[in-house]
Amino acid sequence: EAGITLVVDVEEKALKYGKNVVFKQLTQAGTKMPEGAKIHVHVSTGYKDITVQDVAGKGQDAALRALEEDGFNRKNIKVKTEESMTVKKGLVIKTDPAAGEVGNYVTNITIYVSSGVGKTKMPDLVGKTKTQAEKLLKEAGLVGEAEISEIEDLPTENVNMVMEQFYEADTELDKGTTVKYTVAVKMMVQMPEESELLGKTYAEVVKILEKLDIVIDGPYTTSSTTYDKDLVARVEDAGKKVEIGATIKVYVSKGPGPGTGT
Repeated sequence: EAGITLVVDVEEKALKYGKNVVFKQLTQAGTKMPEGAKIHVHVSTGYKDITVQDVAGKGQDAALRALEEDGFNRKNIKVKTEESMTVKKGLVIKTDPAAGEVGNYVTNITIYVSSGVGKTKMPDLVGKTKTQAEKLLKEAGLVGEAEISEIEDLPTENVNMVMEQFYEADTELDKGTTVKYTVAVKMMVQMPEESELLGKTYAEVVKILEKLDIVIDGPYTTSSTTYDKDLVARVEDAGKKVEIGATIKVYVSKGPGPGTGT
């Protein structure tokens, strides 16, 4: 207006006003001013910085209210939902920009709210190897718990294969659910300790192992300073668990000296 002079008293950052915008005037709007009067104003040098507070774990409404109270424009705050294995449904997972970052009144903020763990379908594991089953479960967001079933006379092609699953294929489950399944292995047998076998005759050891359905491969010979000639000096896998029907090598002493042979 003619004859009126604008005087900038203060230049500083303002919460809701950008650079070079008047955000405060000391003379009330509508006041009649004489010619040559001065109007004193405050002018913004840019938006004030606002640090994004950590609203993770809050409910959606509480998070929106907290950010708005800090000075962010509610119109620029959006809410999205995403699945979470750790955050309860309806609570905030994170924000973008993240907590601790600096923005201002016009910064666009996205609040991510948990929709829960999400749903998935149980894969068909029967006939798969344990490794294949675990891969399928991981891809479905499930946790596998294998139970071992020892089966006598199990065909070699079925060893380590899934024979049963607790949940039927295509059953809808929460992600993160632990699911049990059964893997077939050949029945195992505990081999006698060395103290029960070494120093005996080959015939005695054969008799002991045959009772356990162990197939004997031998006799092989080996040098020994501990056991007399023709007494058993070494038995493979003594003291260990082996599959029923496993073939075990048995060595008898040929007395002191180097070398091993049949």
